[in-house]
Amino acid sequence: MHPAERPIPKNGIFYYELNIIRTHWWQAVGLAPKPKQLHRLSANSEGTYAYCSNGTFGFFLRHPHEGSERFRGKPSFGVGDVVGCGINLATRQIIYTKNGERLDTNNLFVPDSGDDLFPFVILSHRGDKVKANFGPNFKFDIAGVINRFYGIL
Repeated sequence: MHPAERPIPKNGIFYYELNIIRTHWWQAVGLAPKPKQLHRLSANSEGTYAYCSNGTFGFFLRHPHEGSERFRGKPSFGVGDVVGCGINLATRQIIYTKNGERLDTNNLFVPDSGDDLFPFVILSHRGDKVKANFGPNFKFDIAGVINRFYGIL
């Protein structure tokens, strides 16, 4: 797993996208707390929220004392796709996108544990390649989401 160097902000709406350039098998994108030992961070680490390339949301979603949740049947992704992940920190709702379209995440909420969350990507093969975009020019209209929620744009 490759987490970002810095955590997401504590308020507002945070969003980033990945352009999938090369993949040999399986990838995931999401948000996770940073572990004490970076080499131990994996998609099944407690508190990890992932959109997996096989079309599963939250497959590795884990909370203390709550187990895990799985939402299958979502769009899969691969080479040439742009996938996004974000969170509305006021409502704690996860946002996932594929090729500029928002996907249904009505049942995906992140409890406020107080832990910092970090964007991450999992690349399953040494030769896999993605290009990260932390803004401001996204394929998905995140500015429209912000405008509708806060009424400020």
